[in-house]
Amino acid sequence: MRRLHERRAEGGTLAEVARELDVGQNLLRGWAQRLTASERRRDTGPVETPDQELRRLRREVALLTQEREFAKKVAVYFAKESR
Repeated sequence: MRRLHERRAEGGTLAEVARELDVGQNLLRGWAQRLTASERRRDTGPVETPDQELRRLRREVALLTQEREFAKKVAVYFAKESR
């Protein structure tokens, strides 16, 4: 996300950053929105204990892993369809 913020400050677009990172625009946008929401909760909500943070981060890793695997399957599907 740091790269997205840096590139946007330089006048770059979300689409350019997505291409640089080789991820979809919608996926990058979703990550940015989740991070922003997470930062807002952290600023206004109760402080997480280390155990709570670990559980939350493990859930996020699992979700991102599922998204990555789904993207791979979609890419394979469309590669077969284009032949």
